[in-house]
Amino acid sequence: MSWIFLLLAACAEIGFVLEMKLSDGFSRFGHAAASLFIMCLGVFFLSLAIRKIPVATAYAIWTGLGIVGTAVLEICFFGAPPSAAKLFCIFLILCGAAGLKLL
Repeated sequence: MSWIFLLLAACAEIGFVLEMKLSDGFSRFGHAAASLFIMCLGVFFLSLAIRKIPVATAYAIWTGLGIVGTAVLEICFFGAPPSAAKLFCIFLILCGAAGLKLL
């Protein structure tokens, strides 16, 4: 169950950042409020996950998946140009998070 909580926390991390982008510097109240709510939800799920998962592993996976998910969605929905270097860096982040899990 802890891994499910961690996955939910990572999804919330991605949602938080995307809502923050949509809030246009917190000038759009609805998106700003959603951003803060989702951020709190993500921290809540992370706190549940670290009951069973070592905190360093959980935090690395949480932030890693958040970075990767945000970068991929930025390419898909916000027109960020994909490049081989950017995709390679995303791959390295995933390898690092997986490595912490496996060690």
